[in-house]
Amino acid sequence: MIIGTLLALVAVLALVLQPAPLSMVTVSFITLPLLSAGWYWRRWRSVLWLPALMLISANAHFHWRTSLKLPEQWSQAPVQLQGVIASVPEQFERGQRFFFDVEKVNQQTLSWSQQFRLRLSHYAPEVQLHAGQRWQFQAKLKSAHGTLNFHGFDYERWLFAHHVVGSGYVQLEHSKWLAENPWSLNRWRETLSSKLSAMQFSHQGLIEGITIGLDEAIPPSRWDVYRDTGTIHLVVISGMHLTLVAMLIGLVVGRCWRFSARLCLWLPAPRVALIAGFVGALFYAGIAGFSIATVRSLWMLLVVVAALLLHKRLALFDIVALAVLAMLLVDPCAVLESGFWLSFTAVVVLLALARGRLHRQRWWWQAITLQLALSLAMLPLTVWQFGSASLISPLSNLLAVPWVSFVSTPLALLGMLLLSFSETLAWPFLALANLSLQWFDLAMDLFMQLPQARWQPALHNPWMWLLPALTVVLWLMPWTPWRRLTALLLLPFALLLWRTPIPPSTLQVFDVGQGTALAIHSGEHLLVYDTGPRSEKFDSGTQVVAPHLRALGFTGIDLLMVSHADLDHAGGLPGLLQQMPVRQVLLGEAIEGIAAEPCRAGQRFQLGEIQVEVLYPFASEQGNAASCVVRAKLNGMSILLTGDISRREEARLLARNIDLSADILLVPHHGSNGSSSAKFLAAVSPKLSIISAGYRNAHRHPRPEVLERLSAVGGQTLNTAGQGALRIELSDGQYRIEAARNTPRIWRSRVEPPGGL
Repeated sequence: MIIGTLLALVAVLALVLQPAPLSMVTVSFITLPLLSAGWYWRRWRSVLWLPALMLISANAHFHWRTSLKLPEQWSQAPVQLQGVIASVPEQFERGQRFFFDVEKVNQQTLSWSQQFRLRLSHYAPEVQLHAGQRWQFQAKLKSAHGTLNFHGFDYERWLFAHHVVGSGYVQLEHSKWLAENPWSLNRWRETLSSKLSAMQFSHQGLIEGITIGLDEAIPPSRWDVYRDTGTIHLVVISGMHLTLVAMLIGLVVGRCWRFSARLCLWLPAPRVALIAGFVGALFYAGIAGFSIATVRSLWMLLVVVAALLLHKRLALFDIVALAVLAMLLVDPCAVLESGFWLSFTAVVVLLALARGRLHRQRWWWQAITLQLALSLAMLPLTVWQFGSASLISPLSNLLAVPWVSFVSTPLALLGMLLLSFSETLAWPFLALANLSLQWFDLAMDLFMQLPQARWQPALHNPWMWLLPALTVVLWLMPWTPWRRLTALLLLPFALLLWRTPIPPSTLQVFDVGQGTALAIHSGEHLLVYDTGPRSEKFDSGTQVVAPHLRALGFTGIDLLMVSHADLDHAGGLPGLLQQMPVRQVLLGEAIEGIAAEPCRAGQRFQLGEIQVEVLYPFASEQGNAASCVVRAKLNGMSILLTGDISRREEARLLARNIDLSADILLVPHHGSNGSSSAKFLAAVSPKLSIISAGYRNAHRHPRPEVLERLSAVGGQTLNTAGQGALRIELSDGQYRIEAARNTPRIWRSRVEPPGGL
């Protein structure tokens, strides 16, 4: 069964990485020989049938999922929707954001297979929406789409895994409340959150995170601490929390059941304990909103409970295999979630360690060995998934796991349950939980003082993690001399691959939505121009630019230039300065709290092979007129970076007879019609024009008139809204383009906005 499960997992993974679901002919061509061979060779039936049946099931699921696409006309005009608010609304400064399950569109009722989920926002803080309410909304919609870079978070994959087909915003003046559902599970979670918020505990976000699965109240700065200490799994509901609750409830109910001999004769106490534990875990998963992490653990618990109740003796690894199969059968999209791989891998590692290495050791040494081995075993997978790993996680988890699991979580859970009935009864338990979480945070802050808390290696070669992962697998296998010897031989090769190679001379244009951020690097030298936008939940400096540069092997920036102070260009600056050291900062316009030199025409810099010349501004300016215009030369190629200059600034440059010719042009002001005059474009005469703009942005950039003028001067035009991030390698007067969206995936939309390839 284990081999068959692994092959089924590989089949689903291979399928989800395809550009589209397979045709029925292709699926039949693959699966019929496997099914026939399994019928003939019964001994190999599970090995042959499991991947075949899983391929059929997953492919049908993906056909259904990809059919749920928003028609193009729905993006052109407001659409009338009717449905239910399917999540606890997330509060932000200008309103609320929530999942909405659509049942009717433009008064037309959808069948069950046609119903879909949207992620909607409304920008009226004075109007409070609640989970479970039924509304008729008028909304502006767009298909599921997100920024896409070569490293970092894939928003479209996250939407697909959560069954979201589009997003939009609600026009409440044209909307209508239809019905209330105070008995919905999400409404109960929202009520608990509101009551807890009224108590004003300092660690409300953590209490909500480990009890009802709401973590929006945890500040971004604390998420950084939990990530760098490797304790994120403790502050959100995970399989460990669910298993702990099941064990505690089963233990208490089983002990109480034994007090009655009649009840024990009717149903043995061990069976009652098993059923009660699973029901308790099911209830806990419910108040957590049936998140993907809790559903995974529920399946594993269900397999264990069913096997014990039916007196079936299953090996531990068979239990894990059945849980994986159940999860893939119900939701094949689970393979897109990092938690799926991390949780099941952690369980397998723990089982492998428990089988052969820990039973002869003292309990305290077992705990240390287990935590250290688990952290090392998970290291390749963690870096592969997130691009970084915590080097202090073995030490921090040794303290944090028992504290949060056996002190904070039980107190918080008991307090939240009592909160449903009485705030007075709940307050002492919640106060103690809050105090315990304060001590937890204090300990994590102390761990953060240790050097090298977070490790982010360069990720040039994706195969560099193959040998470390294989080393871990061989180390976990039952002991034999050749396996251990092989693992030792693999380590030098793994260390050799971890050496940071020098990246080629490249222009990196990041996809930051409606904004600008790019980098030019050659050898060990790095120039960054603009840092992208910042909002309440998104900081391009910390979430896009810094992770990408560290993935390339850079630990610092030689020259950071910010064209002007607009938020879509300078929003990520503070975060980037916190993440990476910068030798020199130049600003086209002064920014409060940032120590920097002004950007002025005539400045020149030599960064290895990169020649940088500032062409504008000539004097101090404000707003878009202050934009720092820069020409960079590298490997026989010239790049003109223009910020948000308008036709007036373009005319000033032309009036001074400045040489503006360039091979690559960053189109001014994201393609606004107030820029990119015909004379300016003729003077630049670019071979390649790059537009950095957001998908279906409110300004409708780039404007058709600008695209016509770009077409008139010839050359190629690219738009990050359609191609995602761009990687342009520069060599001997030639360039080679790689776009992030050039790798099609089943979850990824392929859009063709103006200025596309």
